[in-house]
Amino acid sequence: MKNNRIIVLLKSLNKREFNRFVLYVKSPFFNQSARLVKLINYLASIYPDFPPKLISKEILFKKLYGSKESFEDQKIHDQLSQLLKLFEGFLAQLQLKEQPEKAELQLLDALKQRNLDKQFQRVYRRMEERLNRVDNKNPDFFLSHFHMLER
Repeated sequence: MKNNRIIVLLKSLNKREFNRFVLYVKSPFFNQSARLVKLINYLASIYPDFPPKLISKEILFKKLYGSKESFEDQKIHDQLSQLLKLFEGFLAQLQLKEQPEKAELQLLDALKQRNLDKQFQRVYRRMEERLNRVDNKNPDFFLSHFHMLER
C-alpha cells in the first residue's frame, strides 16, 4: 500500500503542513468520524517514513476496527477515501488562506446569496480599499478587481 494515493499525498507535506492536516482532520467542523481521527493519529505516529509493513490495509484495519473484527477490504477502502476527501478540502483551505482575495470573493458570493446587503457592502468596501492600496498592479490585481466588480 506504499503507493496508495493518500500515502503519496501525505508524503508530499512538510512537517508543518502535516501537523496542520492532523488538526484539520481532528476538527469536528470538517470531520465527525472518530475512526478517521484514529487513522490520522496512527499515520502521524509513522510519519514521514510510512514503512510499508506498517501501512498495509490489514494493519490499518486492525488499528481502526480492532483485532476481533475480520478484515473487510471495502471498510478500509472507505476510510482511506474519506481521508482523501479531507485532504482535498485541506488543500483547498490552504489555497484560500494564501489568496485572501479569493476568500473574500467567496464571502461576497455567500453574503449576496443570503441577501445580507449591509454585510456585503462592508466586505466589498474593505476589499475595494485594499485593492486601491496595491502598488504593484499586476494581472492578478486586475483579475481580482474584475471579479469584485462583477459581483
